Amino acid sequence: MEKLLTVSVAAYNGAATLQKALSSCLVADESLQALLDVIIIDDGSTDGSAALAHELAKKDGRIRVLEQPNAGICAARNLGLQHCRGQWFTFCDDDDTMLPHALETLLVLAKSTGADVVRGGYRLLRANAAGTAVELPHPPGQAIIIHKPAGQDYLQFLQQSGPQFVWNAMYCTNQLGHLRFDETCRKGLEDFAFNAAVFQQADSAAYTPQIVYEHLERQG
Repeated sequence: MEKLLTVSVAAYNGAATLQKALSSCLVADESLQALLDVIIIDDGSTDGSAALAHELAKKDGRIRVLEQPNAGICAARNLGLQHCRGQWFTFCDDDDTMLPHALETLLVLAKSTGADVVRGGYRLLRANAAGTAVELPHPPGQAIIIHKPAGQDYLQFLQQSGPQFVWNAMYCTNQLGHLRFDETCRKGLEDFAFNAAVFQQADSAAYTPQIVYEHLERQG
């Protein structure tokens, strides 16, 4: 069966949080259940993440596991892109959470707008020294659709949709699946570099402020 959506989960020493992250990716309406393709890419973990990933894959046929020597999140995501089977693709970090109906929300937005890339709002949490997650509020922006992203329209889209991460976005594979992350990027810049390339290739983009993802920033 052709897959509608591939979710790539790059995992590095994430055994404590991987199952929760994966479960959030697999929660979907019944009509979407069989159309999901979830790839866990283990990036040379030393904490049993790979074994856990294989165990989870045995229990759910929608999950595939790829392994590589430790090379960083960009290389892991690129490996996932090489093995993408979905008409659309997105990403989830191994310690984050996709909110209920996130995938459906983005797919509906994609279908209703015809956009090559669609984005949703996100909730940002930061772990303090005590290990407690504190929410960092930010302006949600307003819904927007642009065509041929460039110039003033592009700037307006950035203003409304906020920082261009990849985990709260969904990308059309036919149009954008050939793109790759810059494996020399560090310190979180890889998402912005990837999306800069996306906007050079995309014919249209859409954003909804509806929250679809919860991202946790850890200290250190």
